[in-house]
Amino acid sequence: MFLRLKERFKPIAHDDYYELFDNYTVSEYVVDSAQYDLLLSLDGTRTLRQILDEYDETSQPTVSEFLEELTQIGALEHLSAPKERSFPCNYSTPYLEAVLWDVTSLCNLECTHCYVSEFFQEAKGRDLSTDEAFAVIDEMASMNVRDVSLTGGEPLMRKDLPAIIRHILNSNIRLASLFTNGIAVTEDFVGFLRQTVPYPSKFRIRISLDGMTPESNAVLRGDKTEPSRLFSRMTDAIKRFVDAGFFVSVGTGIHRFNVVEIPRMYSFMKDLGVSQWRMAVPKPIGRYRRTQSTIGADWPQILEAYRKLIDLHLDEVRIQDGEIVSPINIEIEQVFRTELVVKTLNTFQEDDIACFYHKNRCSLKANGDVVPCGYYDDIIAGNVRIGGLKQAWESSTMQQVKNLRVAEVTECKGCNLLSFCGTGCRAVAKKANGTIYCKDPYACYQAPFLKETTTQLLEKHGFTLGLSGKCLEFSVMEQELL
Repeated sequence: MFLRLKERFKPIAHDDYYELFDNYTVSEYVVDSAQYDLLLSLDGTRTLRQILDEYDETSQPTVSEFLEELTQIGALEHLSAPKERSFPCNYSTPYLEAVLWDVTSLCNLECTHCYVSEFFQEAKGRDLSTDEAFAVIDEMASMNVRDVSLTGGEPLMRKDLPAIIRHILNSNIRLASLFTNGIAVTEDFVGFLRQTVPYPSKFRIRISLDGMTPESNAVLRGDKTEPSRLFSRMTDAIKRFVDAGFFVSVGTGIHRFNVVEIPRMYSFMKDLGVSQWRMAVPKPIGRYRRTQSTIGADWPQILEAYRKLIDLHLDEVRIQDGEIVSPINIEIEQVFRTELVVKTLNTFQEDDIACFYHKNRCSLKANGDVVPCGYYDDIIAGNVRIGGLKQAWESSTMQQVKNLRVAEVTECKGCNLLSFCGTGCRAVAKKANGTIYCKDPYACYQAPFLKETTTQLLEKHGFTLGLSGKCLEFSVMEQELL
């Protein structure tokens, strides 16, 4: 029998770190360099005997044991005839793990907080063609990019979106998320995703809802659609995705007219049946720079709403057999997430990367521009039409941002909250204060809340906020192959 690593399992190597990633379950299995090399030999052209013959007699039992572990987790297939699998060899340096892709500059709303509005106004009409989109996906596959998330604009405005999704999946790239406002979601589209995406419960539908009433929701979503009709379409889309078994994550932008609703909106979200509720204050970028003074909420009011919500939520959270039992997962940007009841909060040291989450990630704009993350529209590292994704990712423009250290943000030196916020968001700092080396004003409000109020609320409900001694660049692994 010929041994072949199943397509859904992706060997990944970077920075002397090796793992086996399962596209379907999002499980990450840590391996060493020798095991990684063995994984690459499982290309469907060798039998078990041929593989074992490449090792000395002392090592063969260890190899057999490792292959048995792969079989147990469903990673290995045994074929009666050879069927070759090729592994990507065009790795970037450093490794590019994930891409947030604005697949279109078109949108069916004019949201008052849109952070890409100015960029898309300039880029409109220059979206990548279908062939160009396919070429980018092919390059991602050759670079062994782990996952892609699709956003916009509104992704459903692209008529070829189903074809793009198929090409991503057929290229053995994990489709991690789809961002949508829900307006154009139909039963047919939900059915297409249900039939096409082989891991619906692990595929995140990130959908917007900015209030529990049509009026409060419409504050951010603009006036192109009558508020009641808009609210109905958005909530109907949420219910369709929930009923289809997808992991539905609802995103809410905090503003002056919904902030008092936030604690009551908790029950509303639970009733909708969503898996996760994410909240954030809109960034002073794009259209929100003009509308913030009229629709922005005051920070004391925001933080008080957060306090009430977290208190309500933690009253319903339990830990059973080491797992969280909760009616819904809550995530408040830079302030709280439900996982804190069982996971350690990573803290920052001066030599850590300021934005460790995005260290191995970038954003691809609709016109092909490659930027450090979705919030940057003025730091363009390259364009996939001219030079390709790899060249833009490896450029000095990109890597200068990706390798910015906490200690380099001089305005934050000596702050006793630095270990909690790691200087905050560099894109927000640049938009608010002119440079990536300045303070992030949002972090200055949120870090004290995280350190004091979040800690107190966790203790009130019998949980302890664990702190790590160093900010880790990699997430906690679900399982480890020994």
